[in-house]
Amino acid sequence: MGRASQIARTVEMILDDIQPTSAARYHNNPLDVDLVEFALGTRFPTGYRDFITRFGAGILGGRLRIYPPRKVLHNDDAVLELVEQSEKPWFWQPGAGLLTTVRGVETVVIADSVASDAILFSRWSPERLFVLHHDGAVYATTDGFLSALEWALTSGPLMAAGRELIFEPRSEF
Repeated sequence: MGRASQIARTVEMILDDIQPTSAARYHNNPLDVDLVEFALGTRFPTGYRDFITRFGAGILGGRLRIYPPRKVLHNDDAVLELVEQSEKPWFWQPGAGLLTTVRGVETVVIADSVASDAILFSRWSPERLFVLHHDGAVYATTDGFLSALEWALTSGPLMAAGRELIFEPRSEF
């Protein structure tokens, strides 16, 4: 059975902490954010719009792939794909506490890691973000997109701890 934990917030990342590797920006039109929010029937978590419009899509800290709005929309069934890729539907298990089956299918993937972890937000409560570890652990936060990113980069359970805030803009999303 998967483990469930609430993310404890310790340090607050701000956008000025992030250092892009180039001046290029891809998929960063704020109108795309508006259109995808309309299509999904919900808003993005706090911090996502600011991140995307400032940096666009790309890889943060060499580990986290930040999805642009249109990939979020066209990747709407990614949660179900996560279940299919797993031998057991680990984050649907009763008792995980943080993410039930009913609520799980209502989440939207907005980022993932090179280690096959995923960051999702809740359609019913966009400030509710989940970090799904590839070994079955589920972590949650209600502190917004930047908090989830920072936790994923510094936590240790998802990847080697380190606060690398280098951002590589990517066009291939």
